[in-house]
Amino acid sequence: MTDIQPQIITDRLIIRPTNIDDYDDCCKLMGDADVMKYIGGEIVDPEHVWLKILHRKGHWDYFGYGCFTIRDKVTNEFYGEIGISHFKRPIAAPYSPQFVEASWTMAPSAQGKGIGKEALYGLVEWDEKHNITKSDWLAIIEPPNKRSSGLAQKVGFELVAENKKWNDITINLWVRKNPNKNKFESAAVAKL
Repeated sequence: MTDIQPQIITDRLIIRPTNIDDYDDCCKLMGDADVMKYIGGEIVDPEHVWLKILHRKGHWDYFGYGCFTIRDKVTNEFYGEIGISHFKRPIAAPYSPQFVEASWTMAPSAQGKGIGKEALYGLVEWDEKHNITKSDWLAIIEPPNKRSSGLAQKVGFELVAENKKWNDITINLWVRKNPNKNKFESAAVAKL
């Protein structure tokens, strides 16, 4: 766990841990069939949105990182969520529970405006600057989701496995190497 200030500020955005004050916005986001089309394909009912928010808080408490809310720096408009988490999904290699999984979900008002890219770059910079995860990142993206695949590629993710199955959903696995990872491994070996 870390005591690093979990708030990221970019040119247009404030990115901070998701909390219960985000409930209504998260209900709208996760209740939108178009938004959820490539995230399992089903909307999330308000009860399960609430449970997801509580889960996100627990993840922050255990790991010192997790899911963030993306908001406009001036208007406070809700643009979606982005985060890095451990899900321990039952997916065959090259997936590994050792990976930190990156995820992002953009509200319709944020799509096509570079907000996802700005938020993801902010998250990557925060992780690398503060040595938060010390791990490579994995992103799970459904193949038809070209916009999300393009975003992953722009931020340095590489496609490592195609057409894997997870919960009857076809997914592609993308990995972004942590440039600091070898530094951490070398430091650990040096301490032995």
